[in-house]
Amino acid sequence: MKTQQFEEKIQSSFALPEPSPEFEERLARTLRAKIHAQKITPRRQAQVPRAWAYAFAVLATLVIVVFALGPQKVLAQIQSWLGFLPGIGLVSDDASSLRVLAEPASQTLDGITVEVSQAVASSDKTYVNYQVFGLTNQHFPAQESDPGCHFEPNLKLPNGTDLAFANGYYEAVPKEINQVVLHLTCIPGTDSAKTPSNWQIPFTLKTADDLVTMPVVLPEPQVYRQSNQTFGETIDDSSALHIHTVVETPKGYIMTGWVETDLNIVLGPMNPKLIDSNDKEVQTRLSQQSSDLMQNIPAEHQFYAWGFEFDSEGLSFPLTVSFSVLTKADQKMFEPIRFMVDLGANPQNDQVWEFQQTLSLGTAQITINKLQYMTPNRLKLFFTATNGLIDLDIQFPDLQVSGGGGGSHSDAPDSSMSFERSFVFETTPKGIVEILFTDPVFAQDAVDFSSVWQPATPHAPYPEMATHTCPSLAIDSSQSNFPVFDQAYIALYRQISGNPVKYELIYRNSQATEGLVLSDNAVWGSISPDSTQVLFPKGLEGSTLQNLSDSQKQILAGIIANDSKWSPDGNYIAYLRGDGAVFNMPAFAKVDGTEANTISELGYAMIAGWSPDSRTIYFTLPWFNSSSWKVMAYDIESDETEELFTIQNGTIKFLDPQISPDGKWLSYRGVDNSSLYLVSLDGETERLILDDAHVVKHIWLDDTQIALSISYFSGTYENYVLNLNDCSFMRLNDLDGGLVDIQLKN
Repeated sequence: MKTQQFEEKIQSSFALPEPSPEFEERLARTLRAKIHAQKITPRRQAQVPRAWAYAFAVLATLVIVVFALGPQKVLAQIQSWLGFLPGIGLVSDDASSLRVLAEPASQTLDGITVEVSQAVASSDKTYVNYQVFGLTNQHFPAQESDPGCHFEPNLKLPNGTDLAFANGYYEAVPKEINQVVLHLTCIPGTDSAKTPSNWQIPFTLKTADDLVTMPVVLPEPQVYRQSNQTFGETIDDSSALHIHTVVETPKGYIMTGWVETDLNIVLGPMNPKLIDSNDKEVQTRLSQQSSDLMQNIPAEHQFYAWGFEFDSEGLSFPLTVSFSVLTKADQKMFEPIRFMVDLGANPQNDQVWEFQQTLSLGTAQITINKLQYMTPNRLKLFFTATNGLIDLDIQFPDLQVSGGGGGSHSDAPDSSMSFERSFVFETTPKGIVEILFTDPVFAQDAVDFSSVWQPATPHAPYPEMATHTCPSLAIDSSQSNFPVFDQAYIALYRQISGNPVKYELIYRNSQATEGLVLSDNAVWGSISPDSTQVLFPKGLEGSTLQNLSDSQKQILAGIIANDSKWSPDGNYIAYLRGDGAVFNMPAFAKVDGTEANTISELGYAMIAGWSPDSRTIYFTLPWFNSSSWKVMAYDIESDETEELFTIQNGTIKFLDPQISPDGKWLSYRGVDNSSLYLVSLDGETERLILDDAHVVKHIWLDDTQIALSISYFSGTYENYVLNLNDCSFMRLNDLDGGLVDIQLKN
């Protein structure tokens, strides 16, 4: 988020010294991890990007009323931690005394499978993770205000004792017992009337023979005055950036903490910066492991918590970590503003009312851009605001609001905010509707907080790069060379300025300086193998098949070609479809839209591609509550589907599975939503190609080259071609937008 100029940095900031031997000896042996209790949510809801918007994530999820622990109790918690287990959290039992899941266990009812995929038992708590396969959007409540099943699972021992679930953990399983049953009254978040109930999944625990923990390396807390670098001088810490926990990973560190201040913060911590002692800026990332570790921050500090992970090889210590916060301006009372809109007697799904009307609320100018009707009983409002307005209250005096949501962002040079707010009503809104804008919240300039840290001991030897993994740093030193190929046909998407945010789909070839706009509201598209046609969705009407030589168009009614892939022979398209009850089912049809067939009735699929002989369609289906995806193969001649293997480390957001042209490899985005992996189609060989490279989209050009779109959370894209043989990168400078598809000239 862009703000006004920062104020002068706060006079004092803080760092931490090396630990004393007494501190190291005080490490206890008790499991101390806290991980958010995971509740399954349907993928029909938008996923929030893992960008550096800590405040938005926290404000959207936390309402905390707690007792303050005080510094000594916080220190006592830190001192009890022995190590960190990825996916589990902080532990203090010795790894050899922990027990883990012997093998996955599952139960299938009415086509839905619940699988116990992970379990760790310590002396005082038990962590169990389960994943669910076979859910579609029709298994979730129709109304967003309905939370669905809210019964927490529990563990049952052989003697009938129930182990309760709280704060992400179950009670401890006695050391002499290894047979346990996971019991679910219903699947959390789903509609209990539409899904099976009374799940019983027996599983077995065994000694953790090969469990390795990452060391906790946080020095004993003490604060310093940064301004004169007088280490050891304790000062008042009523306003400070606290470093709470640091964990050493094989490649660097995970660091978490919180901002403590008497200022009235309305947004933050945000805009993290990590600088080494040579003034080198260090790239940080909000990884899943850092999110897990943040849950161990004391509850009273969660509201202003922060965390990130970074690689440390080659850095010069100490490091300076800083965050900024926005403070609330003095609250003033302003007269509410009223806005009237006529929805008519029978508003339709996706009906839009455009306004571009500006109103004054206090010192802010609010521009009402658009109102969209979204069934059932839902309206979505788009507007912008100026002069530091970051929040306000929106009311409908004549309607009963039962739920809703939304967010805001700012990419404009004048720091104006763009808002999207959705509202769910008890009854269908129609006719004249009054909208009331009131209680604006204004932010002042940002304030920086910083602290200094260095490890007590040097990092363990760094691992050598895995075979065939390309160094992401090579991207920064890539050569600019466009076109990389003699001729290529390229589909791109780019954001159209304004509110609401829309994207246009563009076609161009590598010899052209200008592109042809195909659609002003699409991000999907695919080019035919002979580069003569392009297919892209056209709203609810179907899809457009456009001839690229003369721009003639054909509408394929009923074929909404999201995530479409052409067969290599050019005769078929594989795509995702929906029928109003299930979203994103895999399907295929002739290129002219005839002979349409649904491959699977399961939704939330992604099309990976075709076999070289145009006979097999590969697609993926998600496990819910998990980063796992099933890889499936469908034979269009025999009408048979085969489950090949399961990806265990895929992102839950946009997996982007792609089949290599030779049909030997499947590539996909990793669980960190940034890395790129290859796995052989027999599931036996897996390779990490790019680690934490911010890959958002990739396309195979041939058997050795992959085109990449990379985005560093800014909404802009950098495009490259990666050669898998030598890990060289070529920058595609002249492409304005994110890649959708590329076809090389035959």
